[in-house]
Formats: sequence, C-alpha cells, structure tokens
Amino acid sequence: IAFLAAHGLIALGLVIGAVLLLRAAAGWGSRARSLVIADAAAIALAVAAGILTLITKSGWWSYAMAAGFIAALLTSGSLLLAETTPAHSAPRAAAPGQHPHEHGQP
Repeated sequence: IAFLAAHGLIALGLVIGAVLLLRAAAGWGSRARSLVIADAAAIALAVAAGILTLITKSGWWSYAMAAGFIAALLTSGSLLLAETTPAHSAPRAAAPGQHPHEHGQP
C-alpha cells in the first residue's frame, strides 16, 4: 500500500505542476506554450493510464503509463533546453563605467 500511495503522491505532484506550468505559460511564445501543452497532455495520459492499470490490472495500460511519462520527460526536457539556450537569454547590461567585456560579455 505504501508503494501505491507513493505513486499517487507523485502523480498528484505532476498534475499540480502541469496545471501551474499551463497557467504560467499563458504569456510565453507559441513554441514554449506548445511544449507546455504537450507536457500536460502526456502527464494526463500517464495518470489516466495509471488509474486504468489499477482498475483493469492490464500490462498494456501500464505500458501506456510508462510511454506517457517518457513523453512528458522529453517535452519537459525540450522546454528546459529551449529556455536555457544562449539564443533565448538576454545579455546582461554592463554597470555604469564598466566595459561590457569585463563581465564575460562578447
């Protein structure tokens, strides 16, 4: 029962995180918003498949749950990489009287 409870808590945390991320993505660019929607859909698929696994005891639903979590991992990773690449980060401004190259700016 502890194993099932741990899975339930993880699923709840993922669903809450997906909802918060969807709300935060409202003002983001279309690519990032698309990744967030895909991530939330993958999490929803995984949770639904997990519930169906409990009800039906079918290994196929367990497989679908694993596939949903893998899809969520890939979309979350894509979102993270898209937001941390140098092309998306704004350059830091130099302090007054400081040359931009003095703090690592090209």
